[in-house]
Amino acid sequence: MMRKYYSVILVFVLLLSGCAKIYINKGIGYAKQGEYDQAILNFNKALEINPKHAEAYINRGNAYFFKGQHNEAIKDFNKAIEIEPGNAEAYISRGNIYSAKSEYDEAIADLNRALEVNLRYARIYNDLKNDLGLNSFLLKDYWQYYYDRKSAYAMDMAQLRALQFGKFKYRYIGPFPPGEKEISEFNKVLEINIKLAMAYHNKGLNREQAGKTQEALDSYKEFIQFTNFLPPQYDSQVNYVKQRIRDLERK
Repeated sequence: MMRKYYSVILVFVLLLSGCAKIYINKGIGYAKQGEYDQAILNFNKALEINPKHAEAYINRGNAYFFKGQHNEAIKDFNKAIEIEPGNAEAYISRGNIYSAKSEYDEAIADLNRALEVNLRYARIYNDLKNDLGLNSFLLKDYWQYYYDRKSAYAMDMAQLRALQFGKFKYRYIGPFPPGEKEISEFNKVLEINIKLAMAYHNKGLNREQAGKTQEALDSYKEFIQFTNFLPPQYDSQVNYVKQRIRDLERK
């Protein structure tokens, strides 16, 4: 008799979970179309059915994020973590919110926690942590390390610009002959400028996601200033940013 009772309870729980999942999937569909209010309504329905559904909280938190309601988003991610402390996605999502709020220590702490609870996120973690450093020069001396410490490379910005010709020579003719001093300097120039360019690229994406159009435009335009230093494999990013500038300026 007791076994039958537990079987009925299990079936009931599974049915509830399935019903909640239907609303979660509908909410995700609305979110993909940018209809965040409708998405939130569906996630609300999922949580009415199952108030312990971490996935519903995570998805609703992401919808709040895209609406610019960062505090509401953090509450949802906190709840998801309370329900499932081992949910790496919740930590990553909350870390993104902290980054958008310029709370960078908290953002990096959440990315660290995501890696701790789920090692399969290692690659994502490394990419995101690198982006955190680039997005807004978040690590304490990131900007100084790649830009202001010119003495480490014995160059100033005038010299960097002077080597622009070398970049075109590298791209269209080939690398400098081995042994020339320029090849070492040129590689350092490329390293610095690629990192700076991608810093502005990522910062622009971050600001646009946060709904800060003018800041996004400013960052995208700074990125374009560095594009003459970028190797050919960055052409897709250059074209994308140029299109985003056109689109945002039309708004």
